[in-house]
Amino acid sequence: MNTWSLLATAAIFAMGAAAEEQCLSDAWAALNRSDHQAAIRAADTCIAQFHLKAEREQAALAQRREPEPPKGAVSDADKQRIFSRGVLNDVAAAYVVKGRASEALAAKPGAKDTKKVDYRALARTAYTEAKKLTYARVWDVKGFFWSSAEAAGDRLRDLSK
Repeated sequence: MNTWSLLATAAIFAMGAAAEEQCLSDAWAALNRSDHQAAIRAADTCIAQFHLKAEREQAALAQRREPEPPKGAVSDADKQRIFSRGVLNDVAAAYVVKGRASEALAAKPGAKDTKKVDYRALARTAYTEAKKLTYARVWDVKGFFWSSAEAAGDRLRDLSK
């Protein structure tokens, strides 16, 4: 696991990420109190409401061949540019939260619930979607951005082991 994915994983569990949409704030809060079902529900709310807009924004940025935003500490101008993509950032983060919550549920004994949910597959699907949103960044209140797409790719590699 590289440095960015370690930082991203730490940020996910330390509530170090900022969210624009309330549903994402709710998802982070639920994940950090280990209420994994609530984290998935809140993440799904964000995804359902905003994923189409996020996908359109991702496609437009790619079509214009915009450079992907930097990670880590960035200039004020880059910070404002990244924050202006709030929905894109939040949807990508929601996929990561959903993936982490699903992984946590999969790791519990009797990992399938009464609805016969395959949480490992749910995590893989969430990470696969997050990985597509390469222009998204997550702000860590410690003062840096991390790539949700990169963190999701790292988690996918770990899940395939």
